[in-house]
Amino acid sequence: MKTNNKVLSLREAFSEVDWHSPNTHVFFNVQVIGVGWFIWLLFSKIFSLSPLASSNLHTIFLMIIARYFIGMWFVTVWRHRFFAHQSFRVHPWLKWVIPIIAFICSADAQRGICQWAADHIWHHKHSDKPEDVHSCKQKGFSWCHWLWVVKSDDQQGIKWSLIPHLNKMRSVRWIENRQWIGVVVGGVLFSLIGSLLSVGGFHSFMANFLFSLCGYFFSTTLLWHGTFMINSAMHLVGKQKYDTGDESRNSFITAFLTLGEGWHNNHHYHFPSLAQAQKRAGSLKRGKSELYWQGETFFEKCFDWSGISIWLLTKLGILRAL
Repeated sequence: MKTNNKVLSLREAFSEVDWHSPNTHVFFNVQVIGVGWFIWLLFSKIFSLSPLASSNLHTIFLMIIARYFIGMWFVTVWRHRFFAHQSFRVHPWLKWVIPIIAFICSADAQRGICQWAADHIWHHKHSDKPEDVHSCKQKGFSWCHWLWVVKSDDQQGIKWSLIPHLNKMRSVRWIENRQWIGVVVGGVLFSLIGSLLSVGGFHSFMANFLFSLCGYFFSTTLLWHGTFMINSAMHLVGKQKYDTGDESRNSFITAFLTLGEGWHNNHHYHFPSLAQAQKRAGSLKRGKSELYWQGETFFEKCFDWSGISIWLLTKLGILRAL
């Protein structure tokens, strides 16, 4: 393991990847197949080599966009604001939906919910410090953006002390150990819909299924990198509204692409690191509803679509502010 204070070169970053893990090879192969499929699709269509009708192209692109934003909503609202930060509660009569939501979240293939939540809380505690698991300041862009996900030093397991609320949820822990089921189910459903709609333009059901599966890989790749932008871009570019002691920033463009997560500096201000929390002890006062928002001003809240959706669900009585 390289020293934490050294920014890794791309070669050094790849050397810290766990190449013995099947998850690592799946991680890279999904992106290679997905991006390769998209490039082939554009190339063949531009040069009129593809049998696809324009309507079929529109359909597969709409499916990809829909899958990206639906997946992003489950990442931002549920993985992030609910499972990690407990920013709101589900109505007591509707707690039975939590395992269903956890299962849907597992389909985004971003590691288990418990691992994701623990890593995220750890990041807040040690943001941009040597202990941070994904810091551009400490290890450079390539590491903090995506390679940290398949790092080789992950034998310590989940830091359950950071997420005792999830440790009590037996159903969520069951899904944590079987997240591959959600990934497979998500891919099959997406590909089955594509096959039934004949988005590949082929006469064979299986050919359309495989074509749609490649589209699913591409949409998964988009969702991954959309999420990873918060780790990387939002600690490199944008404006710092608050002095949070780290590199977190706000960006309208990233907020638009991630349903509000781009107001990242605001988020780090309201969920400070250990050092900042000690410095501001007793001075941080937040309203109950402020916990689930990342946007603060009216303009920011207009593009914090995750916060808007939570607000609407609280008005309907489905969710509750803390």
